[in-house]
Amino acid sequence: MAATGKAHFGVNVPQIKRTWEEASAAAREFEDLGFDSIWVNDHLYGPQSPRIPILEAWTAVAALAATTKRVEIGTLVTPAGMRNPAHLGKVIATADEIAGGRIIPGLGGGWMEREFTDFGMPFLSTRERLRQLEETAILLRRMWTEDEPVTYEGKHVRVENLVCEPKPPRTPPILIGGAGERVTLRIAARHADIYNNLAGHHANLARKVEVLREHCADIGRDPSEIRISQQTLVTIAPDEASAGPMIERAERIFWRPPRRPHRTPRPLRQPRAHPRPDRGQPRGRLRHVRHRVLRPRHARARAPLRGAGAALRVDGASHSADAGLAGRGRMAVRGSG
Repeated sequence: MAATGKAHFGVNVPQIKRTWEEASAAAREFEDLGFDSIWVNDHLYGPQSPRIPILEAWTAVAALAATTKRVEIGTLVTPAGMRNPAHLGKVIATADEIAGGRIIPGLGGGWMEREFTDFGMPFLSTRERLRQLEETAILLRRMWTEDEPVTYEGKHVRVENLVCEPKPPRTPPILIGGAGERVTLRIAARHADIYNNLAGHHANLARKVEVLREHCADIGRDPSEIRISQQTLVTIAPDEASAGPMIERAERIFWRPPRRPHRTPRPLRQPRAHPRPDRGQPRGRLRHVRHRVLRPRHARARAPLRGAGAALRVDGASHSADAGLAGRGRMAVRGSG
């Protein structure tokens, strides 16, 4: 994972509250500007509401493949359990055929329950969704590389005598995105060609790379085989005064604070009897117990989005209204090492 070449810069194509004409025009402009890759987020609903219009990711990827010539095209990221994995593998293979070998399938565990259940797919526990992620990564690579029909039986992914023809022009490099150090990064160490660190976690990139190296050492994989990618949110504004409210809104929409470490609650004190002067009866006195009120994610306090990522993906100001946030840039960029 040491850098061995130039940094790679990619940019998110606007797809929320945008027409296809707007999205495709932006993609062509980004290619002309010299970006190395263009990306779409894979949500079936707008991240803040099911009623927010959003272009479906893999349909858009195939269309972008036909309307661009040079840039790589990827998803950040496709929830593994949100679609039939064998069908997903066939879709990706066809998109890569259209693109002439420029597709980067980004995979993750997913987090928006209704994107699964409203479309007829079960939304499993985090642990099981990550198991889906690993099994999907295994199946996809086998579909794209093995000449014989594929039979695979996992806990969540099962196929028998599956054929995928035509094969992709190149074996699509699998990107795995997420921040979980114990499970997600271990899956990345086993199966990823590219690891993507989430926006909002860029300050911890060095730590994530260190953990990824440790997982690679455990399984005997050369960590230099995995390229490192950092997703970054960029606010574009005419001046500092205008940028402040935009940053605050970006934090409310896109940044999820890390979970607090689990703390074992202190035992309650036993009630102690005290004579009550007015009634002469014993009174039980309990020590006050603190509790935390659970509030919606967007209502919690957030740390500011500061610092620079290793690489960026930036929406131009004229194409920056994804999710209704004017002047926002989202980006996935990676180093070549």
